[in-house]
Amino acid sequence: MLEEATFLTVKDIAEYLNLKELAVYRLLKEGRLGHFKFGRQIRVKKEDFEAFLQAARVSKSADRD
Repeated sequence: MLEEATFLTVKDIAEYLNLKELAVYRLLKEGRLGHFKFGRQIRVKKEDFEAFLQAARVSKSADRD
């Protein structure tokens, strides 16, 4: 059986990151954020979004450069 997963919409992600939806679509198109497409609907697994945020995180030492 499939395990229950939480999915986010492009709008959810844009609001969380305080970005325009177009910027989120760009991340999807560039392959930087994994997603599923159901017809014209795009959904991102919450776990994939959390992994994306961790990968985008800048350490304090790198921030000083």
